[in-house]
Amino acid sequence: MSDNSPPVDHMTKIVFLEDDLLFAENICRELEALNYEVSHFTTGQSCLSHLVLHDYDVCLFDWNLPDMPGTEVMDRLRKIRRMPPVIFMTGNDAESDVAQVLMAGADDYVIKPPEIGVLHARIQALLRRVRKHEQSVRKEVLGHLTIDYQSKVISRHGKPVAMTGSETILAFDLFMHRGQIVT
Repeated sequence: MSDNSPPVDHMTKIVFLEDDLLFAENICRELEALNYEVSHFTTGQSCLSHLVLHDYDVCLFDWNLPDMPGTEVMDRLRKIRRMPPVIFMTGNDAESDVAQVLMAGADDYVIKPPEIGVLHARIQALLRRVRKHEQSVRKEVLGHLTIDYQSKVISRHGKPVAMTGSETILAFDLFMHRGQIVT
């Protein structure tokens, strides 16, 4: 491997959506050598079905897939609020394609085939930005309420508020989008 950077210090979970099996096998092997846990999918639907039930730190999405474009996978995840940070990794290198994907919500864009050291650095940079943001909003105090985003607990006067799972999801969604119209 041409990358001399040290492996990541903890297991970062990556979902990799790519229909080219040989290319995917090589990328998975190189990322796993850097201590990433990689789950590979070849269709948008199989990836969506998995992401609805499982949490990941980063998504690597190809644009052109057999059943739907990677941009549609990203759009569907955003609609159900299950979208981890996304790096598009595709052969589409036109400036308009890059702009379209970034404007649609992707966090970064890498042209295939990537140099593994650059891909590793982009993943780490994205994780730093995400983790910095998460740390800044772990707990919030609003009057008598304390909202702990990390442990998913809302307390009133220091005592946890009893809620069902659906109520908790709705409450956190509303708190995170305070001041916005939410469908």
